Amino acid sequence: MIKKIALMGIIMALAVTVTACGGGGADAAAEDGQPVGDPVAVEEEVPVNESVEAYGIVEATNEQSISVDFNARVNKIYVKAGERISKGDKLVDFDISVLENEIASKKMEINETQYELDKKDYSVSTLDLDVKNAEAQLSELEEELRRKRLFITVVLCQKMNITS
Repeated sequence: MIKKIALMGIIMALAVTVTACGGGGADAAAEDGQPVGDPVAVEEEVPVNESVEAYGIVEATNEQSISVDFNARVNKIYVKAGERISKGDKLVDFDISVLENEIASKKMEINETQYELDKKDYSVSTLDLDVKNAEAQLSELEEELRRKRLFITVVLCQKMNITS
């Protein structure tokens, strides 16, 4: 609280001093034949050197490790140590012919296995059809047998003069 009162007293004293020492302002100066306002000193612009020389060790703050999860021989490296790179820059060219050969071999193996599966599917389909045909023939034969038994029964009944 005391600090606030002291600060206000200083501000009031400054205000009184500034107005009392003003001396009449611009009107009084004009009457005396003096130019109005404060004289302004003209200074020349001096070029500013914006470079700084310093000695020390610069260490990267954002370092990224690059790795691949396959074995491959390096054909060519496109960047040098310490060289600045951007996103999308080609860094290394790998010899991936071994990997490409393995992929081609696996594709051939898949094709061969698919061919064998298709042959087995055809065989299963053919066997399914054979089973359905055999079942149809069996049904026909069973129906024929039933009719022949009925016929024999009718013939026997007629020979024995049995009427139903």
